[in-house]
Amino acid sequence: LKRGYNLSPTFDLKAVEERYVRNFGGGISASFPVFEGYSTFGIETQKVDMYKVPLYANFENPQALYNLLTVITSGSGNYSSVLALMKPSMEEVPESKRLFVSPVKRIVLSPYLQFFKEFERTSFLISARVNKTTDVGSQVGWSAGISRILNPKVKLKLTAGKSVRIPSFEELHVRNNIIYRGNENLTYEKVYSVLPSVEYSSDSVDIGITLYYNFIKNLIYRRPSQNPRYKYEWSNANHPIIIKGLILNAKKKFENFEIFGGIGRKFKVQGSEDVEYFWYPR
Repeated sequence: LKRGYNLSPTFDLKAVEERYVRNFGGGISASFPVFEGYSTFGIETQKVDMYKVPLYANFENPQALYNLLTVITSGSGNYSSVLALMKPSMEEVPESKRLFVSPVKRIVLSPYLQFFKEFERTSFLISARVNKTTDVGSQVGWSAGISRILNPKVKLKLTAGKSVRIPSFEELHVRNNIIYRGNENLTYEKVYSVLPSVEYSSDSVDIGITLYYNFIKNLIYRRPSQNPRYKYEWSNANHPIIIKGLILNAKKKFENFEIFGGIGRKFKVQGSEDVEYFWYPR
């Protein structure tokens, strides 16, 4: 990843960060009949290693520069102090002077188990997965679903479950950005969901309608920072968020091509009245 910043157009302060990441993974699974259905057991593992994180800039000592810019923005300080830190060209910033994420790595181990059973017009699927990481800890996700065929064209489904999201390296460790600050105390984001749906399928048209109810715990969001050097820092919400909505998908099939699309509608977002957890275009 390479990302560029123009930190202050007034002074033409520019920086480029680079992140070199290695990602290795693998897994194994086995399926076998049980209770007149089928079970699958497997295990997956992944190692993510951000092993090199150079930062190039046309100024010295980001720590001192950010402090100066904060003072000047508040209406005090002088411009010559900033100019004294500038360089004629981009150079690598020594590690001791960076406000930057250090090399980090993560190992994820995920055993999982699922069971599927099918009757004449009804089928069941139950699954569970453990996510164990070396930096954030462990969480269990699960899901249970039932599907019922009403007629050759119409099918009803009901799914409930718990999904988890591991905080990213950016959310945990970023330091070089004057807009965002990482938070190494983040924990898993957890979503408990219920999704009833109906599907219609014919030779030429497919239509699906899904209602959803999401109960979100430990939502990872951008909180206004108490540190004047940063505008926001990543944080876990301290109370649940509830989202209700609908998704409509449709597909029209022709002889040699298909046209498809979808639309979503949020009916209600509860628990975010006092804090802007979700950012929408205005």
